[in-house]
Amino acid sequence: NFVWLSETAGSPWGLRSFAEAFARKLVNEHRRAELHASLLQVAAEADVYGVDVCEVAERARKVADTAFEVQTTANGMGDIMARIREKLDSPQALRRVETPWGNLNRVLRGGLLPGELVVLAARPGLGKTAMASNLALDVAERGMGVLFVSCEMSEESLACRMISQVGRIDGRFFREGLAATGQIRASIDIAMEHIAALPMSIVERSTVPMCPREVRRLARGVGNLGLVVVDYLQLLHPDERNTSREREVAEMSRSFKQLAMDLQVPVLLLSQLNRSSEEGQREPRVSDLRESGAIEQDADIILLLHTRAIDRSQATPQVKCLVGKSRSTGTGAAWLRFRKEFSLFEEGAPWNETARTAVTNDL
Repeated sequence: NFVWLSETAGSPWGLRSFAEAFARKLVNEHRRAELHASLLQVAAEADVYGVDVCEVAERARKVADTAFEVQTTANGMGDIMARIREKLDSPQALRRVETPWGNLNRVLRGGLLPGELVVLAARPGLGKTAMASNLALDVAERGMGVLFVSCEMSEESLACRMISQVGRIDGRFFREGLAATGQIRASIDIAMEHIAALPMSIVERSTVPMCPREVRRLARGVGNLGLVVVDYLQLLHPDERNTSREREVAEMSRSFKQLAMDLQVPVLLLSQLNRSSEEGQREPRVSDLRESGAIEQDADIILLLHTRAIDRSQATPQVKCLVGKSRSTGTGAAWLRFRKEFSLFEEGAPWNETARTAVTNDL
């Protein structure tokens, strides 16, 4: 027992440090033996019962994750105050992630903070993926690592959107195979060279199931990580199957909140809204999130995209980005403009003269 050895070794002869080192060695040996036994059990079950290959790999990965879990320790208030003082004295230590949109930054009081789970939700076709890729590019251009997990689009399709955004190139050149003039091809090449140098990784899992545990493993491998994007929640597979879909969503939502806190980076999790959000042409609410209970609880910030039905067919509709929840800033709204041909969100303006300010805030 670690505490017992430390106390009994406390003597004028200075044996306390020896006892602590010996106790740590015992703990490590015990964990190693447990890991060895767990892996042997997985191998034995695969050999005797013919467990599916994917299931064997998943169980082995779970054992490995358990082995590398960080031991929880209680931090004294002095340590906590020291960290807060460091962030106050050095703003760089905060690693705040600003969005590319000043109006939205003002509502969020500066942007996204490390450890925050940010949920971006909208009905299909309103630009969730485009907005997420805009933010991912902006963060990568500031030198921070970005992991973009796409469960809906192929990595090449997503990369083509990013080329459109950076080079201001009409996306039809990639979708319809239009002949590119020399000038457009030159712009494409410049955008491709720029994006290729960014510290960003795109992971596509359209055929292999993607689960929160796999996202965690991938995120740990990104250097100087500044942002994790997951597109999108309803297409993910849970770490453990459950008869209740609501329970599965709740466990996945909590896993991403824990990931944000463990790695101390914002995690942007995209989600769908249910059909009731379109009833009566009203603005979406947090309760419109599909399987919303756990998502509402775990999210630090919830962003909801809304545009009028009359504007959806336009090439550059005005989009209202509603901050439906924010633990530290309150709710509000920012106006954006969605340039569909470039998959690009820019600063926008209200629909009418009755809402003159680009940002409204409840605080």
